[in-house]
Amino acid sequence: MPDFRLDDRQLADLVNAILAGAGKSGPAGKKSPQVVHFEAGRRDPDNNFEKQCGPCHKMLTLRLGGVGKGDAGANLSGLFSRFYPPAAEDGKRWNAASLEKWLKNPRAIRKNSQMRPVPLDKREFDRLLAVFAETP
Repeated sequence: MPDFRLDDRQLADLVNAILAGAGKSGPAGKKSPQVVHFEAGRRDPDNNFEKQCGPCHKMLTLRLGGVGKGDAGANLSGLFSRFYPPAAEDGKRWNAASLEKWLKNPRAIRKNSQMRPVPLDKREFDRLLAVFAETP
């Protein structure tokens, strides 16, 4: 997910310009394109990804769209899918157990990891897994 450093207003203007241009190039008699508006400030305050992971990582979800603003860490879209590069312990695919182990102490798994431990209780970890479950 590239980050073009556009704010929400610039994104809305860009999408609307593209849609307006597409309507001019199509055959006559077609309906006008739908105008898209991005709404700000509708984030879930209990979203553990935004709180714990979002400062360094970003991810695309079905319900919430893009979450997280960071680019210091990996893009975590599809972390549990077969399409995500196997990078968990011993080159295995990620799953809930490997993520939990990683979050407790990343340097126990990868000695030179820059990521700090992320202490989460069971409830917080379950809420985090719910966000990961929403990835396409």
